[in-house]
Amino acid sequence: MMKLPKSSRLWSTLYVDLEESFGTLGSSRAVYERILNLRIAPIQIIINYASLLEEHKYFEDAFKVYEKGTQMFKYPHVKDIWVTYLSKFMKRYGGTQMERARALFEDAIKVAPSDAKKPLYLQFAKLEEDYGLAKRAMNVYHEAIEAVPKHDKLSVYESISPAQRRDLVSPRQGRYMCKQ
Repeated sequence: MMKLPKSSRLWSTLYVDLEESFGTLGSSRAVYERILNLRIAPIQIIINYASLLEEHKYFEDAFKVYEKGTQMFKYPHVKDIWVTYLSKFMKRYGGTQMERARALFEDAIKVAPSDAKKPLYLQFAKLEEDYGLAKRAMNVYHEAIEAVPKHDKLSVYESISPAQRRDLVSPRQGRYMCKQ
């Protein structure tokens, strides 16, 4: 007689796969929700569930799934959820939901360790450059220079376009920001 594994995560993953293949959207959602409520969902299940909802045009429900995932895990595990969530949100809304996008970036940055903040800050600054105000973008860059490890400060400064550096930051201010 063969012994069956007792891993609840393994069984939940198999059950979700079966339900997605042979069930309905409603039955698949019920299984995913049950797994989330039991807090046995691995990160990939969260991303898969949100993707399933997006495929069926349930974008806000997908974003709620990402939010649950960001609350269930800590760094470094939650990084993939944040990266996916932020990129999907930006792809969906662009600059039409700036306050909400800012809040998401601030939340992601707040929980990230200093060595993981640089790409979040750069993505946030790009959002502000594309859809917000240049002054806000410069504030994000300044916060980034303050928050990232010393070895990343110069590369953050160099990420600022030369025109913005000239217009908004004097060379002396730039050197000072990078020395800190």
